[in-house]
Amino acid sequence: MLMHWTPEQFDNTDYFELMRIMNAEKAETAEDLQPGHNLSDEELAKRHTSRQQLRKQSGLVDLSALVEKRKAELRKQQQEGG
Repeated sequence: MLMHWTPEQFDNTDYFELMRIMNAEKAETAEDLQPGHNLSDEELAKRHTSRQQLRKQSGLVDLSALVEKRKAELRKQQQEGG
């Protein structure tokens, strides 16, 4: 695969990280990119976690929650006359 890398960049790349990238599968939906997407509810329970917790731990943000929060802020401003 042509990656537009110089020979030096290729030689200095971590082999295992490169193999992880090269073996990656195409994501069909945005949900497929989320941590824990392939775990069943039962598996999550065994790990004493949830998809929300996994996302938070990985530093991901729930965009729909942010959008709703911002909409609520705007409604509040409008009600206050701002």
